Amino acid sequence: MQLPDKRLVHQVCVDHLRAQIAVSKEEIDALRDSAAEESKSSAGDKYETGREMMQAEMVNLQSHLDEQQKMLAALLSIDPAKSNSSISRGSLVQSGQGVFFLAASLGQIQVEGNRLFVISMGSPMGQALEGKKAGESVELNGRRIEIVAVR
Repeated sequence: MQLPDKRLVHQVCVDHLRAQIAVSKEEIDALRDSAAEESKSSAGDKYETGREMMQAEMVNLQSHLDEQQKMLAALLSIDPAKSNSSISRGSLVQSGQGVFFLAASLGQIQVEGNRLFVISMGSPMGQALEGKKAGESVELNGRRIEIVAVR
């Protein structure tokens, strides 16, 4: 597989993350609406327990949203037009194990029908690849990974 255009990969990641953020915001709004309805119609211990559960879920959803927004900010700070000779944040890397975009922890995505992995520099793979160049290799979990191309 040839490396896809890095600008396209970057845009797919940004779009994917923005869609996730929109879903998270919708979930938070729905939970707020539900909590407002619950407070109008409930009383007593059952109400307090339900309210505490909703509050815990709200905190969880807000934390998830905050993390997504941090990832989006990190993605938007990457210049996808910049080409890298050695692997760093924002690099698109073709290896014997697949294609990796070192940007944020989004996992697997599809770009032009090709599967690639969007990982953070803090991941074990990101740390192993950092500073390497095409033609070099790294070892991770007992497996040798050849770096074919870096963009």
